[in-house]
Amino acid sequence: MQKNKWIWIWAVVAVLIVLFTNLYSVYMLANAGSFVSGLLLLITHSGDALSVAFLVLLFVFFVSKRVKSYKNRLFTIVVLWLFLLIVLGGVALLNEHLFKTTFHVHRPSIEIMKQQVGFDSDKMYQLDSKELRRGYLKDFFESRDDVRLEYDGKHVTESVLKLWKYEVGYSFPSGHATNAFLLAIVICYLLSYLYKGSGAVLYGCIYLWAVWVAMSRVMLGVHSALDISFGALWGTLLGVAFVKSGSIKSVFLNKTHN
Repeated sequence: MQKNKWIWIWAVVAVLIVLFTNLYSVYMLANAGSFVSGLLLLITHSGDALSVAFLVLLFVFFVSKRVKSYKNRLFTIVVLWLFLLIVLGGVALLNEHLFKTTFHVHRPSIEIMKQQVGFDSDKMYQLDSKELRRGYLKDFFESRDDVRLEYDGKHVTESVLKLWKYEVGYSFPSGHATNAFLLAIVICYLLSYLYKGSGAVLYGCIYLWAVWVAMSRVMLGVHSALDISFGALWGTLLGVAFVKSGSIKSVFLNKTHN
């Protein structure tokens, strides 16, 4: 526990930062300039499924250098990558098809469309697939050339509006926040065993990424503070359970000694 204390300290700090978004208003930056909105989009997309898969692959290659034999190194790269993707993918499916379909919370961005331009969000959410919902949203905007969405007296930028048109699933909880915090714990845990010199600063940077992924969802208007707070908590609990189960240590970490 002493060796891993910074993992848990940073986990608590990161979750508290996200939870505090419920106590103060996180300023939505959907109407910010191209640089700020572009930076936020870059951060939020780093938590997308394909981006996470790529980041996990890079991390697995990095970890595999500690494996002594070529055979076990190949095993680590292939199996650890697939194993982590299955875990993250399973959590994403659980989030998408259990929690979100149970609570049916509309995204803040969709509600803004409903309030400002009369978009029928209830009708859209009655459609079964995201592809159909995106098509319905596309048809709505194509039939109204003069649609302009605003936040705090300024127009929502085109790049952010593109994200709004793509994010048509339910809102609660945030899948990005869930997987970011789950992945942060798993990565920090692996680093603590494979690289004895790793410590507070490195773990802090990894959790900072998770916090910014979660916060960017609110700043871009596709999630509420409650969405990311539950997602961060849920991802942290899953990460702790995953680590405490001993599956990583018993299956993968032992390979580094062979």
